[in-house]
Amino acid sequence: LKLTRQPHTTPRQTSALAKIAMPKSMHRASSLAQSWERQKHRLMAAAFSFVAGYTDAICALRWQVFATMMTGNFLWVGRAAVGDGYGNISGHDVQVGNKAAAWYYIVVILTYCCGVAAWRLAEHRYPDRGASTVGIPFAILMLAMELILMWSPSVPDSSTAYSLTVFAYAPMFGVQTASCQAGRLSTVTTAATGHIVTVCSLTAKDWTQELSKADRAKRFMGVTVLVSTLVGVMHGVVVYLWLGSATQGALVGVGPALAMLFWLHDHLAKPSRAVVKAKLLKQKAADRLRRSPNFSESSGSDSDSESDFDAESPAGSEGSGDSTPLPNRELSGPQGRAGGTLSGATATLLTSTAVRSSEEAQKEQSQGLPLESLP
Repeated sequence: LKLTRQPHTTPRQTSALAKIAMPKSMHRASSLAQSWERQKHRLMAAAFSFVAGYTDAICALRWQVFATMMTGNFLWVGRAAVGDGYGNISGHDVQVGNKAAAWYYIVVILTYCCGVAAWRLAEHRYPDRGASTVGIPFAILMLAMELILMWSPSVPDSSTAYSLTVFAYAPMFGVQTASCQAGRLSTVTTAATGHIVTVCSLTAKDWTQELSKADRAKRFMGVTVLVSTLVGVMHGVVVYLWLGSATQGALVGVGPALAMLFWLHDHLAKPSRAVVKAKLLKQKAADRLRRSPNFSESSGSDSDSESDFDAESPAGSEGSGDSTPLPNRELSGPQGRAGGTLSGATATLLTSTAVRSSEEAQKEQSQGLPLESLP
């Protein structure tokens, strides 16, 4: 529902105008839509965090390196550069020299950065499709490397060659970190430090004042990422202990799983053509059902409830002397001074459909409905 905002109109006043003009059924539908949107973001963040935690557990036990978070690798660089006798870079206890081991972790960090850069370039070329675009080739690379480790015993037998295989895994998680942080999730799903700070800070703030909905959602997101990461790490350790030192094949499903998650992540930003077409078909079926006689007879109760809601609104209180329904007239009093003018056609349009094709929008415009009032 579009309301004209004036410089002196506060967001709270605008929200109050919307609540006055919008029927109760629309309030419920809007609340359910926002709740489902937040739930989708949490599920996506939980899935990404679980995969990252699982992969990090396997990589740390297999290669003594982290493929998803670079803070630990920076610590290994410092240790390998100045340490004495602690330069091994794999789980086979192979010494490669104290300072020579530092290049290994530096290359891992650089391959991770290549994934970040690849996502940014793909996002510039294909807006809202960057993660799913570069995720497919990186997933194929991860899957191919894991199959090589499974079917070629000579690679695991060579400690140096076995340690270098991690370079095929790090770019994928550079894509994950960059896309989740800059995309619709707006959060990091490969690290725990920031979420720990957020959860603790907002919990302490909750002791002194009431948290807003945004703060509560942010805290819940942090808890979701932390718990999912911990569960993923525990699952990875269990798999490692079950398979023993031969963990070849433990990461076979990680690449395809991340490719699917990237597609779902990009779908949150911009639905694909197939999803849009399915929504349009579903909406047309709902419109046919709405135009049926049975639906018209049962919709009387809704219209009665809407009229009762309008009668209880401040703009329709005693003294107004105007029997015109609220959505068909300009608001008076504080609401009118705020600059809110509501259209009955707009309210009817919002309650009748949520998704319209361009042809239907042009048809509505030819019948006199303003195009800018479309949601």
